[in-house]
Amino acid sequence: MPLYSPFNRKECHSRYTLNKVLDKCVYKAELSLSDYSWHSFRRGAAVFAFELGLADSAVQLLGDWASPAFKNYLEFSFLRKFSVAEKNAHSFSYHVNHL
Repeated sequence: MPLYSPFNRKECHSRYTLNKVLDKCVYKAELSLSDYSWHSFRRGAAVFAFELGLADSAVQLLGDWASPAFKNYLEFSFLRKFSVAEKNAHSFSYHVNHL
């Protein structure tokens, strides 16, 4: 997915330019360059979109993933797991009480 310039929305930044910007930001923040890459941002964006409830196909499209490999990065957060368990518990108790 291209990242557009705020000054000219018709031109995309190259991967090289984006890597240079990332390197500069990480350096200025006095962090280790070896700990950050654009891949980690892609992965993070995929997880974030998944947590928002986007369909797998939308996550794949937004991340420009050619294969379903992005699914290896997705996992439910504790809060999401708890929410699903809570909904199932209410449903179960409703059915038990109405037998």
